[in-house]
Amino acid sequence: MYDYIPPVYLETRKDGDPALFLSNFKKRISIRAVQRIFEKLGANLHMLRHTYGRELVSSGIDIATVAELVGHSDVNITRRYAAPSLKDIEEAVEKTFG
Repeated sequence: MYDYIPPVYLETRKDGDPALFLSNFKKRISIRAVQRIFEKLGANLHMLRHTYGRELVSSGIDIATVAELVGHSDVNITRRYAAPSLKDIEEAVEKTFG
């Protein structure tokens, strides 16, 4: 679909700044700037953490490690990331019954 695949952001950075994202003025962007970007995209930190946890679980990372990485003190809270989503269930049915 796309003829151009952009290079990975960090590989294109030529500076040694430890900040992940820089403003147009080559300064670290503020927390509020990040919040505004997420608001425009309709995302929030809870969504990001949940997506991160689900991706770790679906990549085979054990629940205890995922709990540590997402900051849960109770592994049982993290188990919800292992529950199949509606999409997972639909794909399983499609794979099984065509």
